[in-house]
Amino acid sequence: MKTQEEWLQKLHKDSSLKEVQEYIKQVIDIRGFGNQPIEQVMLLLLEETGELAKAVRKDSLNTSIDKNRIENYDTVESEVADY
Repeated sequence: MKTQEEWLQKLHKDSSLKEVQEYIKQVIDIRGFGNQPIEQVMLLLLEETGELAKAVRKDSLNTSIDKNRIENYDTVESEVADY
C-alpha cells in the first residue's frame, strides 16, 4: 500500500478532478476514516476547516486576533498541507 506522501507526489497543478478525488479516497483509507459514519467525517472536515480559517485570520491585516493565543494559530501553508 502506498503512503499518503506517495499519493500526494502524484498530484500536480494540472491534476484532473478525478486524480484529486482518487488521492482523497486513498487518504481516507490510509487514515482509517473509510468506515466512520458520515457525521464523524463531517466533524473532522469542519475541524480542519476551522484550523485553516484561524491561520488565514492570523495572516490577515484587517482581522483582529487574540494576541495572547497567537501560538495556537498555525500558518496557512501548514494547514493547507496538513497531513
